[in-house]
Amino acid sequence: MCYNAEPRTLRLIYRSSQLSSERISSLVMAQSIDRKPYDGKLSRSSVYSTSIHHFELYTEGFSVPAPSTYTAVEAPKGEFGVFLVSNGSNRPYRRKIRAPGSAHSQGLDSMSKHHMPADVVTIIGTQDIVSGEVDR
Repeated sequence: MCYNAEPRTLRLIYRSSQLSSERISSLVMAQSIDRKPYDGKLSRSSVYSTSIHHFELYTEGFSVPAPSTYTAVEAPKGEFGVFLVSNGSNRPYRRKIRAPGSAHSQGLDSMSKHHMPADVVTIIGTQDIVSGEVDR
């Protein structure tokens, strides 16, 4: 996106707080709206078919690609991943959910070396490991 300014000028604007983040966000939104292709028509049949497709997807589920797939999204505490094994139907026969806390708990062994056992509680609190999400 173009802000009608070079990057050095934008850095100066950020530093001096002459433009608030709301104004910059509104510039980005305005440019996005200007660049969006829209023919001005919204047919009733397209809305109807979209609603039917959404209903079928919600009730029947979507087909997972065979044999397996892993998808990750950014969660507040780190990467949240889902691993699915399927034969191509809409019901996978194996799933594994990897919560962000599992990656944090894997590093606990190397971080707690050369520390007292009482320090492990502090290390767990620092990493913000939640036991309920690790046991998935």
